[in-house]
Amino acid sequence: MIALREFFIQPQVDLASGGRRRLTDGERATDPDVLPGGDAVVYVARTPGGGMELRRRKLDGGPAETLLSRPGAQLYSPRLSPDGTRVAFELHEGGRRDLALLEGGAVTRVTDDDALDLDPA
Repeated sequence: MIALREFFIQPQVDLASGGRRRLTDGERATDPDVLPGGDAVVYVARTPGGGMELRRRKLDGGPAETLLSRPGAQLYSPRLSPDGTRVAFELHEGGRRDLALLEGGAVTRVTDDDALDLDPA
């Protein structure tokens, strides 16, 4: 029988036993989204100097993988596609806050206007 787990950006909690395991340490991580199936989490990490990166971390351990680092840009609300190959997110850059898609290392703006485009799903 597989125990149900609840995922947070810092601890991983086994709801059956109450056991906790830290997922990040010192990354100032926010906005987690767990891959369907629970194998990995994508999140925003704050970097020294005020930068932000999109990162992915496997939940069974290992180092974080930086998916996107864009100097001067603010990144928010990453959301994984069901197959885990794409990440939709908020991109605040050049005075605009648009929705963007990260796929194969390339960023495509989904919206590009003066509106505040938020909360991809």
